[in-house]
Amino acid sequence: MSIPKVDSFKVLNLGKNNLSGSIPDTFPLSCSLQVLDFSSNILERKVLTSLERCTFLKVLDVGKNKIRDTLPYMLAKLPSLHVLGLRSNKFHGNLQFPIANQTWPRLQIVDISFNNFKGALIPQYFSNWEDQYLNVEDLNIYYQARMVVVLKGREMEIVNILEAFTSIDFSCNNFQGEIPEVVGDLKLLYLLNLSHNALTGRIPKALGKLNQLESLDLSVNQLSGKISDELVGLTFLSFLNISFNQLSGRIPRGNQFHMFSVDSFDGNTGLCDFPLKKTCSGDTNVNGLLQPNNHSEHEIDGKYIISFALGSSVSFSIIIWLLLHSRRYNEFIDRLIFRIFGQHKKEWQD
Repeated sequence: MSIPKVDSFKVLNLGKNNLSGSIPDTFPLSCSLQVLDFSSNILERKVLTSLERCTFLKVLDVGKNKIRDTLPYMLAKLPSLHVLGLRSNKFHGNLQFPIANQTWPRLQIVDISFNNFKGALIPQYFSNWEDQYLNVEDLNIYYQARMVVVLKGREMEIVNILEAFTSIDFSCNNFQGEIPEVVGDLKLLYLLNLSHNALTGRIPKALGKLNQLESLDLSVNQLSGKISDELVGLTFLSFLNISFNQLSGRIPRGNQFHMFSVDSFDGNTGLCDFPLKKTCSGDTNVNGLLQPNNHSEHEIDGKYIISFALGSSVSFSIIIWLLLHSRRYNEFIDRLIFRIFGQHKKEWQD
């Protein structure tokens, strides 16, 4: 395929065209592109090195192709890049740039999900991302571009990308190690998806500072420890999935947490309390964590039913004995019934 002359227009959208082969590495020095979309094709080989000439580029989406490459570090030289879509390709390696202190200072949407990236999520991956691009007074500023994101567990296509919309999707890769605390500094983040990796350690308390977060997916990892109470403060959170980890202890209560279903916490054998059926006991282990009660909710309900039935039977027997053997009790009941019905009869006559 050949690329049309790109020094005179700003948007090039060739997505969903069954394009194959590789993209010619022929972007000119006078490149004025702001939006470049090659998504949903069958393109292969590496990302173009000449793209670094497109210094005005704001949106790059090559998602859903067959591109085999490492992280295209030359794109870090693009000072205006806001949106990067590498989803569903064959990218591999870690996210470390060979050039020190090079990163995207204005990146607001990054989707590198469904690739073969690996290694630890070092703090530098996130600490150099600035929130200055989010300080927009006019929330109607948007890019004339389309991009597919996974929002609240569902794949959705954004037709016009607002500058105020921010998301990080690193799901379905091979990342290891702990989630950096510095992620909590991205306070205007709307979506965070780190699911289906091999992340370990605890869920950082710092995530509780993401006051604008609406969707959080940390499922299918190896996270352990308690669920931080700080997460209860995420009052905008409408989707939560931390299932299939190694979390333990009592599920926090308050705000949004009582609205999440069992699916949000399933697959963590050490978790207890609502909405799970496993109740928490008051005992603590050596780590100070609450031990889950081995008795199920049905067993507890059964005990209450048996106790109620036995108590009711005894009470009913006593009443029957009194009615049959106590003349004084019978006379008392007769007088009481006469007073009640006699009073009602008088009221009807009046």
